[in-house]
Amino acid sequence: ATITYYPNGAGGDSYHTQTVSGTSATLSFTALFPAKCGFTIPSGSTFGGWGTSSSSTSSSYTAGSSYSINANASLELYAIWQYSYQITYYKNDGSGTSKTFSTNTGTSSSQSYTIPDPVEDLGWTRTGYYFQGWFNNSTTTGTKYLVGSTYKTSSDKSIYAHWQPNSYTIYFNGNGATSGSMSSMSCY
Repeated sequence: ATITYYPNGAGGDSYHTQTVSGTSATLSFTALFPAKCGFTIPSGSTFGGWGTSSSSTSSSYTAGSSYSINANASLELYAIWQYSYQITYYKNDGSGTSKTFSTNTGTSSSQSYTIPDPVEDLGWTRTGYYFQGWFNNSTTTGTKYLVGSTYKTSSDKSIYAHWQPNSYTIYFNGNGATSGSMSSMSCY
């Protein structure tokens, strides 16, 4: 029996063949680990097992486990690579508070994540300030992320909340005065 392993996006060898022989009609083989096949793991991924097609998203064969195969059969196995990234949200108010979430795990190197509302989803508030938006740095320059929107990433991300001071306008009323005036003023 012949088992052919394919890297399915990994570096290293283009394939590896495992031959199993014996006198029985049914033989046993142990599924190999990618390194044993000469495959290098794609950056940012973990090995998720072996599938029976190049588009497999769930494992049919686990490396290190034993399986049966007919003596005259051939089997093709494709590596499944799983990706998941860390998205860290920073409150960005000097408190050092942050929350980290993982993206969904999937077989694509680009994974989705949805931007949370800092007040409703994370429970964050900042006295005297309102939430202005999420950015990819601790200042209001760079990429802005919209609450509730879904984005894709191929790496870990740091996203920072930005807060604006509440602004108040004070109007002065003469309370019956017949002369004089004073301009309104804004304060934070």
